[in-house]
Amino acid sequence: MILYLNGQFVTERNAKISVFDRGLLFGDGVYEVIAVVRGSTLDETAHLRRLRRSLGMIGLEFDLAIHDLSDMIDNLIARNHLDEGIVYVQVTRR
Repeated sequence: MILYLNGQFVTERNAKISVFDRGLLFGDGVYEVIAVVRGSTLDETAHLRRLRRSLGMIGLEFDLAIHDLSDMIDNLIARNHLDEGIVYVQVTRR
């Protein structure tokens, strides 16, 4: 499985999260779960808008533009040859 973690595509085996990650320690973050059907996301725009809104509500800055995040999700789906499943997007404070 290929993951996108801290700005890089990595294998599941090589994915590492800092023990100081506030999402890990305190649940300080936001997530969205986006369904994938026939290799395409469902309601991705609505999910990403809600993600942005939720990040703003907890004051968590997020530098990645929505269209770049959408491109990353498409790339992730392609790299994993995902036909049906989910993409779990989680943004945490460092």
